[in-house]
Amino acid sequence: MKTIAAILAGGSGKRLGADIPKQFLKVKGKMIIEYTIEAFQKHDEIDEIAVVCHEDYTNFLREVIKKNNYDKVTKVLNGGDKRFHSSVTAIRAFNDGQAKKILFHDAVRPLVSSRIISDCIAKLDDFNAVGAGIETTDTIWSVRYGNIVSIPDRRTIYRAQTPQGFDFFTIQKAYNIALQDEKMPITDDCGVVMHYLFDEKIATIAGDEKNFKITRKDDLALFENLLKKK
Repeated sequence: MKTIAAILAGGSGKRLGADIPKQFLKVKGKMIIEYTIEAFQKHDEIDEIAVVCHEDYTNFLREVIKKNNYDKVTKVLNGGDKRFHSSVTAIRAFNDGQAKKILFHDAVRPLVSSRIISDCIAKLDDFNAVGAGIETTDTIWSVRYGNIVSIPDRRTIYRAQTPQGFDFFTIQKAYNIALQDEKMPITDDCGVVMHYLFDEKIATIAGDEKNFKITRKDDLALFENLLKKK
């Protein structure tokens, strides 16, 4: 039975203000998505990788994969309008009964560590769903119409990261139910399990501040600085 990594690369990069999707921007001579793929390519416990991206970039991405000899990447898939469409596409692509564990990871989190990947895979020996996260140190406000309406206990608040990992048949079942709901309110994969398989426990592993999502220009500069330090 295989452990699959699904790298979700369907973002447009609009918030970064770039002419191309941010995952294809180059930093120190290499595209962001190349750093991300390499993290999973080099990991001993990852058997196969699928990359889900916009159809305009699938051929280009296949050339990048071929050039770099990313031999674990067996599928380059067309994503959809929303993030969950990309997850569903990856699930359907491995619907042959061979996948045991599947990890979903944002393409624009290029500094994911081997430790985080290993912890996520190991946790799936005891749980059917797991997500990486970081404890929140700031006070959190719940705001409505510009007014503070509540202040949650920050000891119970985590900032979600990826990878998020699942027993393959568990996440497949959750999405099969979710796709019947026209008003599905979910923005991530752990949320799908929580909302539609409410008896399923979702474990957490420790994320890392370096495993941040490149969203704005400041994030791009931070990524470049961290690479220089490495």
